[in-house]
Amino acid sequence: MILGVHSSLSSLGNIDNKAETVLCALKESVGSSGTIMMPSHNNPVNIWYQSAIPSKSGYLTEYFRAQTGTKRSVHPTHSCVASGPLAEYILEGHPESGAEGESSPFHRLAVAGGYILMIGVKYNKCTLIHVAEELEKREYLKYACRKSYDRNYILITESGKKINYKPYTFPGCSNNFKLIEEELEHLGLIKKSNIGKARSTLAKGTDILEVACKFLKKHKEMFLCNLPECKDCARVRTLMI
Repeated sequence: MILGVHSSLSSLGNIDNKAETVLCALKESVGSSGTIMMPSHNNPVNIWYQSAIPSKSGYLTEYFRAQTGTKRSVHPTHSCVASGPLAEYILEGHPESGAEGESSPFHRLAVAGGYILMIGVKYNKCTLIHVAEELEKREYLKYACRKSYDRNYILITESGKKINYKPYTFPGCSNNFKLIEEELEHLGLIKKSNIGKARSTLAKGTDILEVACKFLKKHKEMFLCNLPECKDCARVRTLMI
């Protein structure tokens, strides 16, 4: 099995050695021939070091990043980490594919038959849906939802290679991704259970992409939210005028 994981460790309740226990359980579940991937996104920095910049996508992702055998893709804000036989293939799309574009890690995971496991988090955290926005070529992705993301980066790989990189698409708000979760549930494409105390869901990556792309074909800007507190979508709408 190829498994992409989004998680909230705090939602699991009291578990000894929580990160280690969860990671061991995930590895046992997919087996030695399986591959696990997680986001290892971080805040913008002028110089990004592949082996040193910590993940800001939850403690489990940072714990996983630091493990021997875990590999990381090259992207200044939206890198991913993975281990297993298909790890290198899944991760090699960055940075040329853009943050979440075609052939980016989450897209490769889905095309390879992978699944998305959400542990204690809802689909507003589902990075794969950003790939659907790219596949449907949504105009708003050309505009940085936050000014701090629109910059030139220097990427330093583990081998010491230096890459000058300027993003050309910018994943933004995900508040409306809940609509995809609701539709997947309606279609019976989500499996639901509890892991510890955490409400958790499992869905096939290609199902998520298909549903999200269908929504975007009908409603081109459906993932730009109208929440008054969302400054990201307000900024993008202003830049699009």
